[in-house]
Amino acid sequence: RVIIHPPHRPEEAVLAASANTVGLCLERPGIQNHELTVSNKIFDYMMGGLAVVASDLRGLRDVVDRSGGGVLFRPGSPNDLAEAILRLYRDRDVLVELASRARRFALSEGNLEYQMSRFDRAVRPLISNVRLHERVRRASKHMISHCSEDSRPSGGAQAL
Repeated sequence: RVIIHPPHRPEEAVLAASANTVGLCLERPGIQNHELTVSNKIFDYMMGGLAVVASDLRGLRDVVDRSGGGVLFRPGSPNDLAEAILRLYRDRDVLVELASRARRFALSEGNLEYQMSRFDRAVRPLISNVRLHERVRRASKHMISHCSEDSRPSGGAQAL
């Protein structure tokens, strides 16, 4: 049985997802954004302890491969989607294992806190270098302006 739920507020997403068995990430092929990014719902499903069935697009494939918490189907193929769902329906042990892997992944690296710390670690050296560069640039400008003042003629004479 498939239940289509109304939209939830972001803070309710994990709780709403956890009442289900499988999370569906049905992204369409041919949209560049779907190739490069993933929607939050896959992480909400995994945090809620659900196995996922996801379109075989680059971003979703990366999450499913890293987590081991789902199966992929050929996007745009209703038959392939149905077969992926039926495989999980028919083999409860596989479904439970995928759900367990999904939850472990969500708790370890598939969450906002972990991803923000990774981002911070990657960006902090760049920011530090920019700040250092800015301090050096200001110090250089300051030195140049002092050197220019020191090289002015004294006694009120103006250089022409």
